[in-house]
Amino acid sequence: MKFFRHLIHVVFFITIGQSGFCQDIQMQEQELFLLFEQVKFAQNDAVKDSVNGLIISKFEKILKKKEAFEYSFSQLKNLGVLNSQDGRVRVLNWNIFHSDGSYHYFAFVQYKKRRKSEPKVFRLFDTGNLSVDDTQKVYSANNWYGCLYYDIKSVKSGRSRMYMLMGFDFADDFSNKKLLDVLYFKNSKPYLGKPIISYKNKLQNRLIFEYAEQARMSLRYDANYGMIIWDHLMPPNRTLLGKYEYYGPDGTHDGLRFERGGWIFYPNVEVLNLD
Repeated sequence: MKFFRHLIHVVFFITIGQSGFCQDIQMQEQELFLLFEQVKFAQNDAVKDSVNGLIISKFEKILKKKEAFEYSFSQLKNLGVLNSQDGRVRVLNWNIFHSDGSYHYFAFVQYKKRRKSEPKVFRLFDTGNLSVDDTQKVYSANNWYGCLYYDIKSVKSGRSRMYMLMGFDFADDFSNKKLLDVLYFKNSKPYLGKPIISYKNKLQNRLIFEYAEQARMSLRYDANYGMIIWDHLMPPNRTLLGKYEYYGPDGTHDGLRFERGGWIFYPNVEVLNLD
């Protein structure tokens, strides 16, 4: 009887602790919601940046708590949250718009070396734009190109775990970009860019697509095909080759399939209803 009485006390205190954290994080989420609203309706860039600084500081404190790894932050409509299929990685991501037409991106990565280990938290620092030629660079948390990630796909090669991130960048007034990048961890620190993408007979760290601002391009993982598939982009005529502000989907599709530890390029993939 003493054992069961002790067990009941332990379960009671654990339940109370979890309930207390849930209420606490819900309150902090509400505070974050109000801060995001202040950013949305700020009258100038200085106010936006000041309030956004408070958002960053509050997120850093919340995400360092173990229980925050499972919290959805579903009330924050300005926040994108991606969870890897293996339960080890989370990416939290948002952006703000400045009056000069530029976009600034912010992100945190939560990482568990093992599923039951304490998560580590890394902030990604947006330090500049990503060119379509930046396919071979490796980026660290302190040197990030900045974008909004909208999808993640976990893959494994031997003992190495990697996470394919699909992202979007408001490039400028004339064009947008989509990209496919490789997130991995070395000595428990995040890096972006690894030469596991075989594209047109060349190994690349990532794929970058730039296209006309008014065009719409799809880039996503399709479980039905077991591939990452995207719209093939072309300009309306050959005289505009290389002028990406004129590029758009031409009605065909290309893709990558994960084989033998790397992504292999397949042109002209026959697909139906690609969004």
